[in-house]
Amino acid sequence: MKGNQAYFIEILKNALKWFVFPNLILFILWQLESETSFTPSLTLLFNIAILPLSLLVTTKSINQKHQKNWWHLNTILFSILLISSIYLNLLNWILSAERDGGNYGRHNIDNGTWMIINLELTIGFVILGIGLLYFISLGNPKSK
Repeated sequence: MKGNQAYFIEILKNALKWFVFPNLILFILWQLESETSFTPSLTLLFNIAILPLSLLVTTKSINQKHQKNWWHLNTILFSILLISSIYLNLLNWILSAERDGGNYGRHNIDNGTWMIINLELTIGFVILGIGLLYFISLGNPKSK
C-alpha cells in the first residue's frame, strides 16, 4: 500500500506544481498588464499546449518510476486541472478588465471570449486525449 500512496502523492505534487505556479505567474502578469501586453497570448499557449503536455510527460516518468500504468485515474485529475486553469484565467481577465473601474468584465462576457474558452478546452482536451491514448497503447511498464 505504501507504493500506491507514494505514487498518488507524487502525482498530486506534480499536478499541483504544473497548475499552481504557472497560474500564479499568469495572475501577476494579468495584474501588471498594459494595453499592448502579451499575457492573453501566453495564457492561451499555456492552457492549450504547455499544461497538457507537461502533465503528460512528467506523469509518464512518474509511471515508469513507480511501475504503474494508471492513466485512467490520471485522466480525471488532468481534466479537472485543465478546466480549472482555463476558468481561473478567465477570472484573471475579468479582474484585469475591471481594474480600471469599468463594468466590462464579469457582466459583459461576449461571444468572442466564450469562443476562446471553448477553443482552449477543445485543443487542451484533444492534446490530453491523444497523449493519453498514446501512453495507454504503450502498455504496462512492468511487462517491458
